[in-house]
Amino acid sequence: MKFKALFLIFNLVLVISFVLIFFAPLIFMGEESFLLVLRQNLIIIIIFLVFLIAFNTYFLLNLRFYSYLEKEDWNGLITFLENCIFNKSSTRSSYIKILINSYLVTSHIEAIKKLEKHLMQKRPASVQKFSTQFSIPYLLSNKPEEAENFFNSLLEMAGTHNRDWIRWNYAFALLQQNKEEQGKNCLLSLLHMTNDIVLLLLTLYLLDSYSARDHEVKEQVAVTLKALREKYTKEALQKALEISKKKNIEVLMLSQIIRDASAWFFKEKAEKEPAEVPSTQE
Repeated sequence: MKFKALFLIFNLVLVISFVLIFFAPLIFMGEESFLLVLRQNLIIIIIFLVFLIAFNTYFLLNLRFYSYLEKEDWNGLITFLENCIFNKSSTRSSYIKILINSYLVTSHIEAIKKLEKHLMQKRPASVQKFSTQFSIPYLLSNKPEEAENFFNSLLEMAGTHNRDWIRWNYAFALLQQNKEEQGKNCLLSLLHMTNDIVLLLLTLYLLDSYSARDHEVKEQVAVTLKALREKYTKEALQKALEISKKKNIEVLMLSQIIRDASAWFFKEKAEKEPAEVPSTQE
C-alpha cells in the first residue's frame, strides 16, 4: 500500500476515533454531560491534538523521502539523502543506513568511502555503528594497506559495533599483505572471543592453511572443529547462515568465501567420520 494512502487512513482512523470517544456524551447524554467530560479530559484532548499535529508535520516534512522509497527511485533517493547529510549536516541513522543500501543497490561502492570520510569528521559514532556496512568497499578493493588502516582505526575506537567482524576483516587485510604472523595471531585470538558460527567458520577456514606448519594452530583448529561438528549439521549451519544474512550485510557480501568454507567444513567432517560397516546377512 502506498505511503500516502497509509497516511490518509491513519489520520482518518484517528479523527473518527476522537469524534466517537469525545462527542458520544453530547449525542447520548446531552450538553451538560458533554461539557463535564470535556473539562475532565481537557489534557487528554490537548495531548491528542499535539500528537496529531506532530505526526502530520513529520510526514509532510519527509514526504519526498517516502516518495522516493515508494517508487524505488534510487538515484533520486541518493540525491535527496546526500543533500541532507553532506549539505544540511544531518546524521540521522535511518538516512545513513538507507543511503549506504542505496549505494549498494546502484553499485556505487566507492561512494560509501566518501560518506565514511565525511562522517568521520562530523560524527564518528555513525561509522562505528554501521562498521560492517562501511567495511564493504575496503573488503572489495585491491588496497589491503588502506583496509588495514581503516579496520585498525575502528578497533582502536571504543564503542565500535560488531568488533569481532572488524577484527576478522583486519586479519584478512593483514593476510592479503602476507603479514602472516600478525594475521595468524589475530585469528587465533578471535577463536576465543566470538560465538558467531559464521565468523568461527571463516576464521577456521583461514587458519587451516597454517595447520601443516604450525602445531599450535593445528591443535586450536582441531579442538574448535570438533566442538562445532558435534553441534552443527548442514541444515543447522544453513539456517544460521540465513539468519546471519538478514542481520549482517557483510555475510551477504562474503557469500562466496562462506560457501567455500562450508564445503571445506563438511568435506573435512565427512573424511574424519568413520565409514559405516555394511551389515551382513547370514
